[in-house]
Amino acid sequence: MSDVRDRPRYERDFYAWTQDQAARLRALTGSNAIDSEHLAEEVEDLGRNALNQVHTHRA
Repeated sequence: MSDVRDRPRYERDFYAWTQDQAARLRALTGSNAIDSEHLAEEVEDLGRNALNQVHTHRA
């Protein structure tokens, strides 16, 4: 994995950030090398968006 300065930035390139974070999750071996706060926020948002879509399609 690359140095923190070379990692994709959440604010600049969301897609690259998600790919980098996914790779870090897969490689996780007891260390905490992920951007956990932003990842948690995005997972929460994904859940909210999915729930909103279900409600929209049921109406």
